[in-house]
Amino acid sequence: TASNLIVQDIGDGTTAADLGIVASVAANTLTGSDINYLGTLSNLDLLNDGRGVRSAGGTDFTITTTDASVINVDTSTARTVGDVINLINTAGAGKVTATVSDSGNGLKLQDNTGSGAITVAAAGSSNAAADLGILGAGTGGALNGTDVLTKLGTVSLRSLNGGAGLSLGSIQIVNRGGALANIDLSAASTVRDVVDLINAAGIAVTASISKSGAGIQLTDNSGGTGNLIINESGGGSTAATLGLLGSFDLSYSSVQGKNLQRQYVSENSLLSSYNGGRGVARGKFRITDSTGTTAVVDLTQGNELRLSDVIAEINSRGTGITARINPTGDGLLLVDTSGGSQKIKVENLEGSTARDLGIEGESASVLADGSNKIDGSQERTLVLDGTDTLTTLQKKINDLGFGVSAQIINDGTTATPYRLSITARNSGRAGRFVFDGGTTGLDVDTLVEAKDAAVFIGDPTSSQSLMVTSSKNQIAGVVKGVNLELNGVSDKPVTISVTNNIDNVVAEVQKFTASFNELSSRIKELTKFDTQTNSRGLLLGDGAITSVQNEIFSMLSRSLPTNGKYRILADVGLRVASGGELAFDEDKFRTAFADDADAVTQLFTLPAGGLTEGTPLAVLNRGRGVRTLTGGEPDIRIKVRDGTSFDVALGAEFTVGGIIRAINSASAGKVTASVNEAGSSLIITDNTTGAAGATTIVSPLAGSLAADDLGIKGTSTSGVINGTEIPLPQSRTVAGAGYQFEAAITRLIDPVDGLITRQNKTLEARNQQFQDRISSLDRILEKKRERLERQFAQLESALSGLQGQQQAIGQIQNIRLPSSS
Repeated sequence: TASNLIVQDIGDGTTAADLGIVASVAANTLTGSDINYLGTLSNLDLLNDGRGVRSAGGTDFTITTTDASVINVDTSTARTVGDVINLINTAGAGKVTATVSDSGNGLKLQDNTGSGAITVAAAGSSNAAADLGILGAGTGGALNGTDVLTKLGTVSLRSLNGGAGLSLGSIQIVNRGGALANIDLSAASTVRDVVDLINAAGIAVTASISKSGAGIQLTDNSGGTGNLIINESGGGSTAATLGLLGSFDLSYSSVQGKNLQRQYVSENSLLSSYNGGRGVARGKFRITDSTGTTAVVDLTQGNELRLSDVIAEINSRGTGITARINPTGDGLLLVDTSGGSQKIKVENLEGSTARDLGIEGESASVLADGSNKIDGSQERTLVLDGTDTLTTLQKKINDLGFGVSAQIINDGTTATPYRLSITARNSGRAGRFVFDGGTTGLDVDTLVEAKDAAVFIGDPTSSQSLMVTSSKNQIAGVVKGVNLELNGVSDKPVTISVTNNIDNVVAEVQKFTASFNELSSRIKELTKFDTQTNSRGLLLGDGAITSVQNEIFSMLSRSLPTNGKYRILADVGLRVASGGELAFDEDKFRTAFADDADAVTQLFTLPAGGLTEGTPLAVLNRGRGVRTLTGGEPDIRIKVRDGTSFDVALGAEFTVGGIIRAINSASAGKVTASVNEAGSSLIITDNTTGAAGATTIVSPLAGSLAADDLGIKGTSTSGVINGTEIPLPQSRTVAGAGYQFEAAITRLIDPVDGLITRQNKTLEARNQQFQDRISSLDRILEKKRERLERQFAQLESALSGLQGQQQAIGQIQNIRLPSSS
């Protein structure tokens, strides 16, 4: 066209400038300026394609200058590139100056002692110098480090081969038309460089990233009918390294290179994002080496944040098992070095820690070469044969139980309608996975890329708008008390109105009123006395039911110590009417809610608490107080996310406010201590920043129990430590009506010592006494019965004897004596 191609920002926005595309060119293409470069605030975790910098603690590397000075550098506290530069310059004491290199993607060391050789050597097992790109020697008094920040849209060759990197030479390509080119790839530093060098050869063979995203593919566009041939050139093994070596006939529409094994698991991998984004549960597991020696690895201490911490824990257990990152750079590897004959084993004791790390189970066997290992690779391999079908492949994938699910779909076409759809189980970027068809000929197309949902909060034309991301289509925490459901992409701002729905609240209060009156009516029924019939209720005069009645009515008239304008329930339309029933004035409630919704809410829902800055320490923990050290000794140490720490002495403080001021004063603005909104605990807020996964830690010193008593002992990666609740005496606790009702009901029905519980136990005891008395009377009656039966039997026996005697007597006849003559 006649006019230039122009890109400029709108209003006060800086988006185009930030993207490096503000320009006016008389061409069809506008090439932006470099926007991907190191700065002093660049996070070390972003270097080396996200693999970060591996410090061993202590001296990481030494710098030897022209004058033979040896400078020891420890980078363990560094979180940013600026931190590393400052540490080198401080250690060098003027003899060495570290800066960002001229390329903007690495570091440069300037030897200020002369123009000779400057050398950087690793100390011990540290990889920090290599990861910073400065390992080696420089001449002329300068060492220009290699790039540690990769170009946009590609990956460094150093990140491939499981992190061991690729060293490339030359390859020879003969296209199907017979044209030949020898291509030197030795200057390539990224995968994009390799692709560009091949495409620049001009032999109608196009290089690109394979559909799986795991390797390089070549496509012949020459139109020839011969074989596409890829050979080594110059005696190297570059073609084989890339998985492209061979001769390929017309049955190959493209040549798929092998999986180049990009390393995405390193010592710096955060446990919170490991395991496909699900994280690693804190727990304990047992490891058993090949000699039967066992040890327990405890990851519940709270300071295990990265995979390096897990490796250190395992390697410190004193077994013959060594942990490290596996050769493919996608998991943890356990190798036995003890030379025993048993399989090594890992089993969970608490939680699912070992399973989450991918190391639960036994080694396959002790191999002929003596290797005995468990590989926690995040990669799984399937073997297919000629009998496999789409259905059996689906089953094999699903049987892996490995972060993806497979299903067969019918796309409706006539010839080949069936497709295998593989879906990540995790949403967002955490659901990223690679499917490599290998030698099966299976081709894949990515239908939906794994991305986090993103929404801008604020004016989209302003540079001050805030982008918020989430792994799901729901975002919480942006608007207090509101969860946002993201339903689609919009090209215009979406306005969200948050209003109070009082109808639901009114309905709940009406339900409460009805339930209360039902309870009140039931109590009346149980305690009534009918003067006409002189009949009485079952619980008339019972002390327990009287106490329940008094308790529920006192709750209605109790003045609540809230900070709002409403202090009793009658203020918002809830009052006891004639006859002892609860009356609800809906109009009064709606008026009060419209006038001050927060005050009404507080009247009902103010949480139990009462902790203020004026609260004496002596009443905390139900009168036990806070156990501090004496003599001005520091009680706690607070380590913040920028790597610094400070100690705080609390022995001279007498109130909660004194504790807060002592912490805030000692921190010099790096943390803010405060009481939470509920008035139940303390909050420690870290105002500093650090690398991803950097922690805020509050720990006790010299045996002090102050951190425990104040509920602030712990670790946080969010920058906020929410303390545990500090118990107060009941007399100092305040709460809204809801909590008061809950407390009162608990006092009535507590399963241990509630009033009704105790009364039930009393009635049960009385009932048992009656049962025992009945049983006792039954035993007495039984004994009397037995005695009477014995007496009756004896009388029967005596009577029978008498009857026998009577019969005998009845048979006696008169004896006639002979007469005398």
